[in-house]
Amino acid sequence: VAGPEIGKPVRPFRHALARVREAGLKLEVHAGEWDGPESVIEALDAVKPDRIGQGVRAFEDLELLARLRDQRIHIEMCATSNVCTRAVDRLEHHPIKKARGLGLSLSINTDEPGTFTCSMASEYGLLKDVFGYTAEDIERVKRDSLEARFRRELRVQIPGTLGTPPG
Repeated sequence: VAGPEIGKPVRPFRHALARVREAGLKLEVHAGEWDGPESVIEALDAVKPDRIGQGVRAFEDLELLARLRDQRIHIEMCATSNVCTRAVDRLEHHPIKKARGLGLSLSINTDEPGTFTCSMASEYGLLKDVFGYTAEDIERVKRDSLEARFRRELRVQIPGTLGTPPG
């Protein structure tokens, strides 16, 4: 579920999304980019998603962050996109810096690479160069990303990664 959050709560779709979950599919809700932490709380309460897309405003609420961590709700973060859309005022203020030490499951994404002129390589570069992530921190982000994927098989098999068939 994605789109502008302000004035467009996810709660009215909870029954339809419950059927999606009953069918064995996983759910992601775009929340906490334009609207405050309450949009993330509503998504968690109404839909129980496996992932939150964007989620930058969740970092305004310490109890919410603890809930995301404890429930292992994955957060997809898009630093360049969040600055370009003004969800975050400056790159240096992006909450991905805070996320590092909180034990959250998170991934790094490009959102719309053509629109925001970024790549996965540039987003990972920001982790190291701007946010102080170590090689070990980056490996944890990569592991979290693989563990949170909805489709267990990878399109390209990478030896030594989750989802790689033995042999």
